[in-house]
Amino acid sequence: MNDLRRKLSVELGFYKSSFFFIGMNTFRDLEKVFGSNKEYILTHEYIHFLQDISTTFALSNISHTIAVINNFIDEAKESDEKEISVPLVIRNANVRINDDMFRVYFGKNLSYNISLTNLKIIKYVKKEYIQPDINKKIEYYSIKFNNLDGDIFDYSLGAVDILEGMAYIIEDHIHPSEDVNPPLPYSTVQLLVEKIVPNLASNKYIISTICELALQTYNPGTMFVDILEIISNDNLEVKNTQDILSIMDGFSFSGPSYPSGTTWRKIYKESSERALENLKGFYGYNSTSKVRDWIERAFQIVENKKNGKVNFISEIIKSSKESAPVQGLMVEFGTPIIINNRQKGFAIDNGNVSDQLSYMRSAFELYDIMTSKKKFIRGCSMRVFCKQLIKEKMVNYSVDENCYHRPWERNNNESLCPFEATFAFNELAGYKFVLRKN
Repeated sequence: MNDLRRKLSVELGFYKSSFFFIGMNTFRDLEKVFGSNKEYILTHEYIHFLQDISTTFALSNISHTIAVINNFIDEAKESDEKEISVPLVIRNANVRINDDMFRVYFGKNLSYNISLTNLKIIKYVKKEYIQPDINKKIEYYSIKFNNLDGDIFDYSLGAVDILEGMAYIIEDHIHPSEDVNPPLPYSTVQLLVEKIVPNLASNKYIISTICELALQTYNPGTMFVDILEIISNDNLEVKNTQDILSIMDGFSFSGPSYPSGTTWRKIYKESSERALENLKGFYGYNSTSKVRDWIERAFQIVENKKNGKVNFISEIIKSSKESAPVQGLMVEFGTPIIINNRQKGFAIDNGNVSDQLSYMRSAFELYDIMTSKKKFIRGCSMRVFCKQLIKEKMVNYSVDENCYHRPWERNNNESLCPFEATFAFNELAGYKFVLRKN
């Protein structure tokens, strides 16, 4: 599976892309995070949420994630024994091809047994990956780094570097850090700008805007460097968003679902509409009506903001830190559910949806169990969270032995937990998971 749907920052916090929930490595009540020394973590992860609902790459990933889940459901329903073999093997050709391409777009993982700080780029080279099923060429940049220890290693640039670099820049603007050498992937975009267009290295607003616009394509890592190359080779003076938009508008795109010469704006529009349609279908059951409304409302706010500023996330950098710009966006959009180390949930509720946000987490549980042997053995990780809801008398279901080992065998028709409801809505009641034999 492509790693965008995994934790992007496991030590301090994480955002579950496509599933709209945030985890924070703190035992503090989340209402008390604001104004504390942990607020920068929430800022960083909330930027990922905004990226998720407003950029072509992340919106396309949402549609792909739902396609993966639907592939799993279709495979299950073909089983005469009502058994679901995990980890999932993607059998649908289109879904498998897209998964392979997203793996390249996202960027290859590093082995983290070397120091990834105090790095210097030796050189970067554009390479090609040929998708074997459709013979499609995907361009990506391979970067050769060295560090103070004398290590030299190759690194495949991808969307993770753009997502994390942009989030770090905005986080550091609001919550300045003394860490001048953040590790990869947080520092990749800064190091590339210093290498290719050094005169822009101190302009965080422009760097973040290039990130945000590069994310409006399927291949943001390559697009980011291509934009920098044009600025450098043509000796362009970049002062504002329009200068970058002029470069972006010079690119055209082609693909299976759109003709040659298609603009990035059209691709974004279609990706947004497709993701919204898929999300509304996925959360199409009665008990998640508020979730659908909340998602639809968030997408509409994005469109309203993009009509004013296509780079509305990067505009945060132009706001004073004292004006709490990210908190203002949280009030406007609301937040996904945020979970602390005690599995206690919190949300800034804009749409009276808090009681249903756990269904987004249960969707991830279904995805996680079907794609990971480790998660299959672990059972449902929501059980402590559910106990918190039970303790606070917010729900009337219970946690039982099945939650620990076989959550798919829960069968309480009177009061379905979120996992049961997700299972039932997808017509999987009565099915059981088994480990795949080969």
